[in-house]
Amino acid sequence: MKIDKLEIKNFKFFDEVEPLDFDGKNILVYGENGSGKSTIYWALYTLLQSSIKDDIKIKEYFSHPTNTILNNSSLVNIYADDNDSKIELFLKESEEEFIISKNMITIKTNEVIKKSLYTSDFINYKYLFRFFNFFHRDKIDLFNLFEYEILHFLNDSDSNTNLYDLWKEIINLEKDKPNQSSDKKENYSKLINKIDNFNQYLKIIIQNLNDPTNRYLRDAFSFNNLKLQLSIKEGKYQRENNRLPYIFHKPKINIELFILKDEINETILRPQSYFNEAKLTAIALSVRLAITQIKLKDSQLKLLVLDDLLVSLDMSNRDKVLDILLNDENLRDYQKIILTHDRSFFEMAKQKFNYIQRRKWKYFEMYVDIDDEKEIEIPYIKTDGQVYENLQRAKKHFQNKDYPASANYLRKEVERLFDEYLQINNLEEKIKLSKLKENEQLIWDIQKDLKKVLKVLEQFKNCERMPDGIQAQKCKEFSQQVICSIESICQYIYDDFHFEEFEDVKMVLKNILHPQSHNDSTRPLYKRELERAIDLLDAFNRIFI
Repeated sequence: MKIDKLEIKNFKFFDEVEPLDFDGKNILVYGENGSGKSTIYWALYTLLQSSIKDDIKIKEYFSHPTNTILNNSSLVNIYADDNDSKIELFLKESEEEFIISKNMITIKTNEVIKKSLYTSDFINYKYLFRFFNFFHRDKIDLFNLFEYEILHFLNDSDSNTNLYDLWKEIINLEKDKPNQSSDKKENYSKLINKIDNFNQYLKIIIQNLNDPTNRYLRDAFSFNNLKLQLSIKEGKYQRENNRLPYIFHKPKINIELFILKDEINETILRPQSYFNEAKLTAIALSVRLAITQIKLKDSQLKLLVLDDLLVSLDMSNRDKVLDILLNDENLRDYQKIILTHDRSFFEMAKQKFNYIQRRKWKYFEMYVDIDDEKEIEIPYIKTDGQVYENLQRAKKHFQNKDYPASANYLRKEVERLFDEYLQINNLEEKIKLSKLKENEQLIWDIQKDLKKVLKVLEQFKNCERMPDGIQAQKCKEFSQQVICSIESICQYIYDDFHFEEFEDVKMVLKNILHPQSHNDSTRPLYKRELERAIDLLDAFNRIFI
């Protein structure tokens, strides 16, 4: 089950924005700073979180601060009426609508959304920053990070106990400072029991993170000599002596890192000071992806939402993360939603997804626009269909008989297509590479002939064992078989590979479109030539759909 459509209305930066059509695909979003891309992140997060929130808290999300007393939780667009603020989700293969608003909180009873909360993962740059945000003198303790970012999503596999729910019970009991006196003894016993249970659940979860984390470090980021070890120091409720009050000591989640040097593990005492930011980001991300592995699995809707996650990584490490998203078996069933303000990363990711999983991704671009009537900033969202607007504009100018303008937009479309799909500067090489897709069967036939060549060559190994009288004849036969197979392969490559459409496109680009774009008055432009160019580009687009 995947998201088909997401409607965000009067929520954070969004106002009366058209619903986002996800079409059940993975989503890559570029958004310039302030355009509202993170609103998509928080809308999905709020929707799933509302399945376990109190009614009052949900109403606060969708109520203006002026409508409630000191409401610091409001997420309503400041220029909108809170009665119109909502988040609405439509899923593929489901007729049910999932809505959350001030007056609609029935989502709390929906098991699909609740299971999705415990399965999905939301990771942003703040998590990565907080992972190693410690002074040099401090020993890293990740418990506060887990408390605010991760415990919500963790259930004990045997008891199905949610760790955050158990943690809230501990905090509420501890507020009353129970002790072993008769009137508070019962709550004291409850508190000690819950702390013991929490310690055991947390210990098992932390132990289960070590192996997958180290696999990511090794296999995804190529840190072959780096090893990570997570461990916990149990939480305790105790006092030093009978005269002092009880004190609750929270659990600690410690992280140790070792570098293997000359077959000896060298401990890195202060990783936050030893490693550069890119490596720290890779370590934090490896832990978080390991957490995703150990979560609840039996959910129909699995989301992995990443907001500006990779700003600290160089391009080579970003590419490694993209490989994880594309190839990791544990993430195969997740609908991935990636948001970034980095244009170069957006283009790189888009190229990679188009090459490997073209049909599984959809792209949005977000910019800051101005509502002239209200005189406020609003988001402008450029959808996937608008990316191909050059061809549509060319057709419109053609209909209006503005042929030079039509030719100019056709030239832009040809150059965009070559750049987007083929990613090689030399046009001849682009054509050869692009045709591999159309000539898939020919490539398989070539492979079969190459295997025949290998089998024939294998027979040459036994030539020296043959009698002298037939050795020369057999070598001649073997040579003829090899020559025949190689000639067949050459015919495939030089005669049968199909380049017709692309050769035509190259001719149109060179002889019709370029001259019109450079004010070459010596070459007249004819209506029929433009019609042919438009037809060719339509055919070109269909090859990749």
